[in-house]
Amino acid sequence: MDPNFTDPSLLPPEERERLIDSIGELLRRQETVEALLHTVLPHLPEGERVLVYILDKIARIGHLCQEPFMVNGLYGDSYDRILLLTARIDQPGVNQAVFEILGPKFIHVETDDPVLPLLGVLDGGLAEFGPFDLWLVAADTIQDLYVEHVSGAPITSQKFALSPGLRSRGDRWLETFGIGEDDPVVMLHVRDMSFLPGRSQYEYRCASIENYGPAIDWLVARGYRVFRIGDTANPPLGHESDRVIDVPHQENYDGFMDVYLGARSHFAITGQSGPDILARSLGTPCLMANTGPAKEICHMPPDIFLPKPLYHVGGDTMLTYQEVLDLGLPAFSVTEQFTEAGVVVGQNSPEDILNAVEEIDRTISSDYPFDPEIEVRFRAMSRDFDDLRRAQFEAEGANYTTYSYANPWGRLSQSFVRSHPHWLD
Repeated sequence: MDPNFTDPSLLPPEERERLIDSIGELLRRQETVEALLHTVLPHLPEGERVLVYILDKIARIGHLCQEPFMVNGLYGDSYDRILLLTARIDQPGVNQAVFEILGPKFIHVETDDPVLPLLGVLDGGLAEFGPFDLWLVAADTIQDLYVEHVSGAPITSQKFALSPGLRSRGDRWLETFGIGEDDPVVMLHVRDMSFLPGRSQYEYRCASIENYGPAIDWLVARGYRVFRIGDTANPPLGHESDRVIDVPHQENYDGFMDVYLGARSHFAITGQSGPDILARSLGTPCLMANTGPAKEICHMPPDIFLPKPLYHVGGDTMLTYQEVLDLGLPAFSVTEQFTEAGVVVGQNSPEDILNAVEEIDRTISSDYPFDPEIEVRFRAMSRDFDDLRRAQFEAEGANYTTYSYANPWGRLSQSFVRSHPHWLD
């Protein structure tokens, strides 16, 4: 089975509805229920309350980390164990090391059954199956539910951690570069169109690695080792310093390296892509550079986000945050929506990225000149937008999910606002 096959978000609305309806028909068949019971029952610990969750998007590291993290945040206190049911993970694109960070709360069961993993796209609710409960919920829905669950306060959900074996393996790997346990490491990930190249709807999340050059140089000068992670299809980084390691282009590259670095790093430089979720789920502070408008991003307390510049087509003046809100851009999730709205998605400049990297470094060291008024202004504007959107949805009788930035999650890059003071006008 293609591990990306069941992502309904990639399909046109009518085709998406047909796919979900057809999978719903499969669930109603007796043989499907019997296959589920046959697969799950042998793995249930005696005397423990177990929740079964079907994880279908196993080739996407963001989903592989985020969905178990959110299931645990929503139901971890109600069940002794959580059983993750997936297709076989020994297939291209699946980072098997992720299953080594989930901890003893989780039981992982693989299946060769071609139907059972497909059920992960359904919103079927919570159902009792005698010795276990089955929760059928689509990836987008679980994100909505989690956001509502944790809204109003900083996120304190339990983090994942490296297993002893994975940590030991990673430590030995770093030793091959002469790196000891006290040497500072930074993980860098920059998404480009070499990942999922046929899916232009995600192009607005991409950026050019070249713009990160001055920040990499600054980190090297500060004594950091910089590990760029990504995909073997990414263009080589080509940095001249031996303190900069281009992980996916190492001869012995293995996915465990990405997972290990997600936990081992002093902080991570990420974007709107799966490795950001990996690092956050492991409790590593993140600088999310090139952050496009988004309705739901669950930043952790140490995180800093650096907004992407946005422009009207033909214009050269960056849209203010208020203009971004007035245009409803946080509700957009694909590139085509920005195009139809006459908005061009730019990229952070090398200077903005460098300033933000210095900002998170100094923030972690409690040495950054924080201006609380910037944060107060940003959150007030975000809450006004959230109130307006909620009223609109309620008037239409539609479900609404809180706008992430109306919550005290992470922190807007102060260096960005100081460089572009009109952005918060």
